[in-house]
Amino acid sequence: MSEQKTPSFMQELDLWSEATVIGPVFQVASEPKSEDKVVAQVVDAIKLAIRRKVLESFRNGQAARSTDGKGGHHGR
Repeated sequence: MSEQKTPSFMQELDLWSEATVIGPVFQVASEPKSEDKVVAQVVDAIKLAIRRKVLESFRNGQAARSTDGKGGHHGR
């Protein structure tokens, strides 16, 4: 029986980027005469998705810091 490898963070980020950013951009770009309103909505949705992903990553980093037992600021 073979073990399944968990995708790395960067592999997961690539998949997320393709689905959340690149896919919608190509979809809008490939539509003939996309309305400015539709393009603006897609751009806003992408920005929101990026902000959520960054916040998720930040919170994961904060949670990891609080459980590593070191505490405080590193390098100070």
